[in-house]
Amino acid sequence: MAPKKLKIKDYLKKSIGESFIYLITTSKIIGQNNSNPENILFFTNAISFISQDNDLLEIRPKGTGFRALKEINDNQKIIIKYANMFLPIIFVLSGGIYFYRRFKIKKEKAVKEYAS
Repeated sequence: MAPKKLKIKDYLKKSIGESFIYLITTSKIIGQNNSNPENILFFTNAISFISQDNDLLEIRPKGTGFRALKEINDNQKIIIKYANMFLPIIFVLSGGIYFYRRFKIKKEKAVKEYAS
């Protein structure tokens, strides 16, 4: 027996399972300039509540603080920026060339072996 095909309106009428929505009306709750430990604790508790992990809610962290990244100079930022852009492309291209050459060598061996 085929399952009953539900229309979109049927999903809006009845919920299949329990759902949670957490509405936070500002994006500044966990920003770099707002390192308030209470906001960070609130945010981690909200995530734990939404994921329905009650064990994490019972555990209180000893110290949740804001740990900023180490400041680096502009030259290092430029190096990191271009490395992140070009190194993955270089790795993919070099891997493609390697596998293409390996395939070509195997093909030539197979042609020599089975041609005679």
